[in-house]
Amino acid sequence: MIVIWRGFGILIIPVFGLAMILGLVTGAAFKIPGGFVLGFALAALLNAAIWQRFGPKPRLAGSPPPLQAPRRHSLFFIPAKAWTWIFALMILPAIGLEYLAASADRELAATPGYAEFKAADDKIFSAKSGTAHGNNAQAIQAAEDFSKQMRMTREIAFSGGSKKPLLTQGQFLTYCHQGKDTVLFLCHVPDLRKYADADTKNTLVEIAWAMARTIAPHLGNENPRVVVGLRGVTTYGFILHGQASDETPARADSSGRPDMLFRIFAETAPVAALTPPTPPSP
Repeated sequence: MIVIWRGFGILIIPVFGLAMILGLVTGAAFKIPGGFVLGFALAALLNAAIWQRFGPKPRLAGSPPPLQAPRRHSLFFIPAKAWTWIFALMILPAIGLEYLAASADRELAATPGYAEFKAADDKIFSAKSGTAHGNNAQAIQAAEDFSKQMRMTREIAFSGGSKKPLLTQGQFLTYCHQGKDTVLFLCHVPDLRKYADADTKNTLVEIAWAMARTIAPHLGNENPRVVVGLRGVTTYGFILHGQASDETPARADSSGRPDMLFRIFAETAPVAALTPPTPPSP
C-alpha cells in the first residue's frame, strides 16, 4: 500500500498504532472489555493534542499576514486535525463490535464442556506449563508417551522448522483426557503452520493417528473411541476421530469452533466416577 502524506502527517500512523496497543493492553491487563474502544478514544485525544501543538495557528484579528504560508500536514490528502474526528467516529462501530464479541464470549462460556476444554487447552499453550498433562495419572503417562513418540518421529520424518519455537520449545505439548469409552489427545504441534504442502500435512496426521490409536488401548479399553486435536499457536488445524481399530481416521471440520472437543469434556464422565463404590464393612 502506498502511503501519501504531507508535512508531518506520517506521524498519524504511529500515533494510531500506539493508541491501539495501549488500549488493548490496558483492557487485557484489567480484564475489561472495550480495548478497541479505548484505543480509538486515545487515538483521537493524542491526535488532537499533537496537532493543537504543532498544527497551523489561527491568525488573530488585525495581525499582519505571515511571510510564508503555514506548513500543512495531511495523511491520504486528509488534514491532520480531521483525523481526530475520524478516530472519534470510529468509537461507535467499535462499541458495537465489542458488544457482539462479548455476547459471543458469553455464549461460548455457557457451552457445556467449554470451561473444561479451555482449562485443558491452556495447559498446552506453552512449554512453561510442562509437556504432558491429563485428567488422571494414567492419562498423564499416555500424554507423555504420545509427546515423546511424536517428537522422535518428527526428527526422523521431517526436516526444517525452528530449532526451538518460542512457545513449545520444540516439544509436542499434549493433554490426554480419559473417559469411559473415549480417549482424547490434544496436542500443540511445534511450527504447525510450517507444515505447508498437503503431503506433509497428511504425513503428520497419519503419524499422530498411529500414535494415538496405539497408546489409547493401554488405558483400559481394548477398542476405545479415539479423538485427536492438533493445534498450532492459535487454532486447531486437524481434528481426527474414530475407533482405535480404525487404520484411517475421520476428520472433523476444524475451520470453526471445535465443538466436538467441547462435547467430549461435557459428555465423558471422569474415570474416578466410574469406579464402583466400596461396599460398607459389616
